[in-house]
Amino acid sequence: MDAEDVLSQAMLKAFEKLPLYAKKIDNLKAWLARLTHNVCIDTHRDRARRQLRFENLEAADNAIATAESDIELPENAVVRREESARLFRALQHLPSKLREPFILRFLHGLEYTDIAARLNLAPPNVRKRIQQAREKLRVALIKST
Repeated sequence: MDAEDVLSQAMLKAFEKLPLYAKKIDNLKAWLARLTHNVCIDTHRDRARRQLRFENLEAADNAIATAESDIELPENAVVRREESARLFRALQHLPSKLREPFILRFLHGLEYTDIAARLNLAPPNVRKRIQQAREKLRVALIKST
């Protein structure tokens, strides 16, 4: 179907342009082949532009959706701040031997081996302390609700 469309466009263009260039055309067959080739190239470029516009439009829609989802509602911001404050208070009540590994892991993003090296502990000990800290925090946060 695409080939038929391009051929139809080429024939219409030839019908339109042939009277204007008839005296300059030495080889009609070559002229028609070149005209058809040019129509094919134009059609290909138009499709590529439409596809690019569609992709750009799709990317813009995705960017808008992402930006809208990143906008925090005031109510959510208040709730998040209150939860952060509760967590901070609960962290302050942890013993330092549990608080330090927990903070290094979850606030600073360190790996267990890095925490172990920094605190001069064995990695299994670090894992256990973080597990204990999580449990104590869970209980404390449940109580504070």
